[in-house]
Amino acid sequence: MDQDLISREALIEAVFDHCVSMSVCLSKEEYDGMKRMRDAIMDDIENAPKVEREEAEWKTVILGGSMTHDGHEHREECSACHKKNESKTRYCPNCGKHMRNAEV
Repeated sequence: MDQDLISREALIEAVFDHCVSMSVCLSKEEYDGMKRMRDAIMDDIENAPKVEREEAEWKTVILGGSMTHDGHEHREECSACHKKNESKTRYCPNCGKHMRNAEV
């Protein structure tokens, strides 16, 4: 499984909302069992290991071919996967790394 960066708070809220919506038609015993399971899931989410965001940066690469206003054609290249991109986006569309020098 990929190491996706997700909002722990949003995930906890979603689990809680699902449990609340399911609890409407449960008996007392079923509700107590579901509540224990919900609490265990919440604990697992809160105690899950944190994944550090991997970062890279855009490097400007001069290309041959047609000329631009500065006399050269250039592209931005990811320092991690070396895939070229038209602009300095926040994340590399190829490897998904967060770019430190993105132009927002």
